[in-house]
Amino acid sequence: MEPLFRKKIDGQLVMTDTLEARTIKAKDVQWMPARKAVIVKDEAVELCKQSGGDFKNQKHVMGCFKIEFGQFRGKTFKWLLENSPGYAGFIVADTEKDEPSHNKVYANKMALKKYMELFEEGVQMINSKRQSKPKEKVSPTSAAYKEMTDEELLKEAQQIETEKVLYSLLETPDVIKTQTIKK
Repeated sequence: MEPLFRKKIDGQLVMTDTLEARTIKAKDVQWMPARKAVIVKDEAVELCKQSGGDFKNQKHVMGCFKIEFGQFRGKTFKWLLENSPGYAGFIVADTEKDEPSHNKVYANKMALKKYMELFEEGVQMINSKRQSKPKEKVSPTSAAYKEMTDEELLKEAQQIETEKVLYSLLETPDVIKTQTIKK
């Protein structure tokens, strides 16, 4: 139930798309609104059970989460890591620059990030895309000592609320929390 990461002979990750992913990219995708995180999670638990996975294993359940945005909408997180790892890394690295939001798509992207961080290879995918794009983040030290505007406080509160929703979905009795890989 865990993704099979494609690797070169020297052990480096293959970051290119599979033929299946390239075929999907070539098709027009009809836009649809994203679904609520709780619906995505409930569906993932059922899919995990049907696939013979352990619905109490966070990696198995999150691998069954469906993508709620973009060209691979409807595919699972596991499928994305196996078939379009470069795109997965790009999405997470790019989303880290976005303002926190209660938006359903943002929540889905943050869940993808959490899933990728459960695997050393997933962290490598994200880091490879972070290095190719300069980050525009404020360092935690400078933010801790400066006065914040109302707008900055609101953004910070939204980030906290979004993270609380994501973590509450992952801390239900039917999903065991696992250790994430430290960067």
